[in-house]
Amino acid sequence: MDKTKIKSDMKHYEQWVDELRSAGVALEDARRTVALENGYRTWWRLLAAIDAVRRSELPVKSLLPGADWKDYQREARELLAGARTGVAVDVQRFRDRMLKFANASDRKVSARATLGNARYVLAEEYGGRANFEHRIKAADRTPAQIRAWRECIWESHDRLGWSARTRSQMSDTEQ
Repeated sequence: MDKTKIKSDMKHYEQWVDELRSAGVALEDARRTVALENGYRTWWRLLAAIDAVRRSELPVKSLLPGADWKDYQREARELLAGARTGVAVDVQRFRDRMLKFANASDRKVSARATLGNARYVLAEEYGGRANFEHRIKAADRTPAQIRAWRECIWESHDRLGWSARTRSQMSDTEQ
């Protein structure tokens, strides 16, 4: 089967594994067979592909203007609190962003959700975990703040003699 035709619904693949298991095939062999039939060497690579398809289908939120890192931390705690109390929207956010909760019941998501999971969900909603904190902290810096930071660095550079040349002796590219 072609790798580009991966379905985002885990149930399809789990049912396929169950059918093979009912025919007497061991769990690992059934998973390997399903993965191979879909063009993947292992079950875990197939899961990664399914997760990538799921994530590509979900919308990405824009960073909130003027929001601070603390605001996102508070949002993660509120998401967790909502999921633990069974708020349907919050539970669904966990299901959408985390493959391990994709087919879980509301009760299971409520019982197993952690603050780390909530932070993961939030980062995925805002465009991915890579450099999430840095993207938020950098978003609120103005050009004047960035210039002031650079001047502070160069002041220390010249004062402490980190280089044989001072800033005034370097071109813009060298700086």
